[in-house]
Amino acid sequence: MRLGIFGALLLCFSAVQAQPLRIGVLSDYAQTPTLEAAIGQMIREIDRTTGAGRQVSLAGTVYSIADATAAKTTYAAWQGQTDMVLALGSLSTKALAMEDNLPTPVIGLSIVDPWLQDIPYANGVSGKKNFTYIWQTRDLEAELQAFNQIHAYQNVVVLSDASVAPTVNPTKVQTVVDSLSETLGAELSILPVAGSADQVLAQLPTGVDAVYFTLLLSQTESQIRQLIDGLNERQIPTFAGNARLMEYGVLGTMANENTLSQATRKLAIMVDDIASG
Repeated sequence: MRLGIFGALLLCFSAVQAQPLRIGVLSDYAQTPTLEAAIGQMIREIDRTTGAGRQVSLAGTVYSIADATAAKTTYAAWQGQTDMVLALGSLSTKALAMEDNLPTPVIGLSIVDPWLQDIPYANGVSGKKNFTYIWQTRDLEAELQAFNQIHAYQNVVVLSDASVAPTVNPTKVQTVVDSLSETLGAELSILPVAGSADQVLAQLPTGVDAVYFTLLLSQTESQIRQLIDGLNERQIPTFAGNARLMEYGVLGTMANENTLSQATRKLAIMVDDIASG
């Protein structure tokens, strides 16, 4: 009986001691079942990683952030209502990175390259208080070289979310494209992805003989499948930084697992570190 009372008191004490961790999500991307599931996966992993000492909740989600002003306005409106903000997409991440003062910690996801996007970066970190991010395409050159060994291409297209385009420095992008083209001994171009699979396929340059997929969060699972099917029908070899796309028919990948799963675990650890001070 005493043990039962002690256990009940312990549970009550633990519940009282649990610190709230309210998370707000800003998304460049439209609301889709796939994205909702991904956000749910992130929140569950954060809850699991932070443990019983944190009471994790999703305080709010705003989809289809159209510009920097929308991202900044929403972030400001959430002051006092959130303990941490996740910025999904380059547009929201860069908008908040440019703010002088960030009272609520921000973690950005879907960064293409901080140097290309003029996002703070120094010695492996942002160097900015209350701002950090996950850089998911860090090994793009290595992956393109591995792809070239599997399939010796002459004209490769890299597919990237269209929302990334306004956040990059055009001069720096051209420098990287020229450098990679020289290293690979092949013509390289970047194609912003928006709209249907048929629209994307129609925009492929003449002579393309290889396509590389970055993480396309703006596309639904159905759109990605249709795009891969269309490329396979045209007998254009494909490669991806996300192992999950192997199930959909891409030729190869260097990743050992789902890129989203990796990013989610890393995100949860970062949130736990920040929340723990």
